[in-house]
Amino acid sequence: MTSKKFKAAACATVTVFAAIASYWYWSPWLSVRQLQAAAVERDAKTFNQHIDYPKVRASIKGQFAPMFTDTLGPPARYGSGAAFGRKMGMGMVNRYVDGELRPQQLMRSIEVGQLSARNPSVTSHVDGKSPWQYERQGFNQVLAHVTSSDDAALQPPLGMVLQRSGFATWKLTQVLLPVSAQ
Repeated sequence: MTSKKFKAAACATVTVFAAIASYWYWSPWLSVRQLQAAAVERDAKTFNQHIDYPKVRASIKGQFAPMFTDTLGPPARYGSGAAFGRKMGMGMVNRYVDGELRPQQLMRSIEVGQLSARNPSVTSHVDGKSPWQYERQGFNQVLAHVTSSDDAALQPPLGMVLQRSGFATWKLTQVLLPVSAQ
């Protein structure tokens, strides 16, 4: 192999490797953009490809659990009915989350950056700028959260966690509820 051919082959190899590495590195942001675009366009099929619903449901249930344990205090303080009340409350939360966590609700939450939209005119792309901020947490996890919201006093913003699911595929696995919702 001549020197020119070797240099061309080496350059092509480095270019291909750099392109693959760039795609791998930027893949979570591409997935988030696809998720947000599907939410805005109400494309449930594309949206659902980026969601791991069992993990999202488990994350929401896990965030509601402290409401029934930390808020009420130790069971001995309230008698034997407290444990029953906690179990009943968690059962209600579990059924509610299982029944009500639907693509439409998640799409709207991601579109407006809030758990529930109290102001339907709010969108995620005011003045062409997305309010979402991204933070990579290692190689396999990305945290996305809303930087600010005009309606923050009414409904605090939420966050979402995406985890790698393959080489460059990412799925939403957790919805981080606002502190006031917990």
